[in-house]
Amino acid sequence: MVSKPNHFLPAQIAHVGLQDPLAINSENRKKFYIGKPELCAPTGISTDADVSNEFFHNQLKPLFIVMRFFGFLPIKLLFRGVSKFQLFSSIMAYSMCIYAVTTVIICFIVGDLSSVLFSGKIDFLNTIFYSMLILFMFTSISSPVLLWLDASNYVHYINKWTEFQILFLKVTHNRLSLNVKKRCIFHAIRCSTIGFAAIAFHFSTPYIRIWQIPGFFYAITLVSCYLTLWITTCGNLSTAGKSLSRNFKEELRRKCYTAQSIGQYRILWLRLSQLVSRSGGAMEKTSCIFFAVYLFIMTMSLYGFLYGITSEAEIPIQSIGMGIGTVTGGCTFYVTCNAAHKVHLNVKAEIEEELQLIMSSRENHDVLIEVNAFLNTISSHPPVISVAGFFDVNREMLRSYASTVVTYMIVLLQFGMGQPNNRQMNATQNTTK
Repeated sequence: MVSKPNHFLPAQIAHVGLQDPLAINSENRKKFYIGKPELCAPTGISTDADVSNEFFHNQLKPLFIVMRFFGFLPIKLLFRGVSKFQLFSSIMAYSMCIYAVTTVIICFIVGDLSSVLFSGKIDFLNTIFYSMLILFMFTSISSPVLLWLDASNYVHYINKWTEFQILFLKVTHNRLSLNVKKRCIFHAIRCSTIGFAAIAFHFSTPYIRIWQIPGFFYAITLVSCYLTLWITTCGNLSTAGKSLSRNFKEELRRKCYTAQSIGQYRILWLRLSQLVSRSGGAMEKTSCIFFAVYLFIMTMSLYGFLYGITSEAEIPIQSIGMGIGTVTGGCTFYVTCNAAHKVHLNVKAEIEEELQLIMSSRENHDVLIEVNAFLNTISSHPPVISVAGFFDVNREMLRSYASTVVTYMIVLLQFGMGQPNNRQMNATQNTTK
């Protein structure tokens, strides 16, 4: 596969195919070269097949296959070439059939849970519990549709990854090795089987029936696939940032950098920063609803746990379950925010430090101009993961959520204290007798 011409690179570089990634004009290198020319020789040779295997979509293919199997992501992935999303295609028809079957099951589950919720025979703690389950099941109905609406954007994002990896090869003369395929195979197996945890709900609260297990299986698998895709994407962005910094440092160490080479690294870094910024928008509709519902359910789960241990004579099984859910959800939320935070550090911090060192040294005037332009590019295009512009995902988001949830938890617990609990009802009944 030959990439399209890139206006950021000289014409003789832009038309270089993947089988000849070393054809960067040596005369341009010597224009402002520093050090010995022989030290500026390319460091590696890659074939078309090698590069194609390292493409982002080929590395994540096991995870994409699982998502396609469950009808979450009906896109066509090619080993070489651009990925595609077609509304009228066989994979889309298959996804709609899976969605129709699971939606019918989930609607019956929601009806079952709603009948218990509005029966008036359950206490305040069970009201919280069943409300969370109903919201969770409604999310599993809406999320696949939102994923379909985001599919074209995500395909565009995948193709941007391919363009970046080709440009990375041309500028650094090295492949961008993500090395996550084996890990994705493990994640694909885990995502395919974690839904069997729904069987536990058959033997404990809410004691779902056998026919309801597929609906819970589908919902748990959906959440697991989305979280895994998010964290894996952040990991790949961090790997790309580390690889770019490592190659840039190596070029500085060999003293063979030029104004032109620094300019090429600047464009390469800008493309990576754009990938980071677009990662939150690639599935913006799904991400918005997912984070909103996820944080709300986690907050109510924490509230239910605290209410149960403070208002009941004995800690009920629902409260224990919500406590386990709170801990699991909190750990997952931390991993999600921490992965995004590491992307920011790995893409920006290391290379910015190296550029500052060059600015403090005595270098060629043209080199200093390019370094200054590079620093300006970093400051004007920070690598921040933003979800549709509503919020940034990083450690600051975790801190903000923690401070907010403490405030609301105090209010909710005060509200809950006004509700009659089992302990108070039993005391009242004994007094009457």
